[in-house]
Amino acid sequence: MTEVLARVAPLGRVLVGLSDEGMNPSQTPHNCEHCTDRFRLALAAFNRTQDATGLSAISCECHKRWLTEAQRV
Repeated sequence: MTEVLARVAPLGRVLVGLSDEGMNPSQTPHNCEHCTDRFRLALAAFNRTQDATGLSAISCECHKRWLTEAQRV
C-alpha cells in the first residue's frame, strides 16, 4: 500500500479507509502485531497531509517477509 500511495498521491487527493467504514477486520489495513498500530497512525497522518514519507519510514521484519513473498509472484 505504501508504494501505491507514494505513486498516486501526486495525481490528486487520496483518502485511505481505516476501519470506520464497517469493513470486515481482514479487509482493513494491517501488518503484523508489532507494527499495525504504527502503520494505521501513519495512514491517518497521510489522509490529513497527503505526504507518504511517513509510511515509508515504518520499518518492521514483516515488511521484509512481504517483499520476499511478493517477489515470488
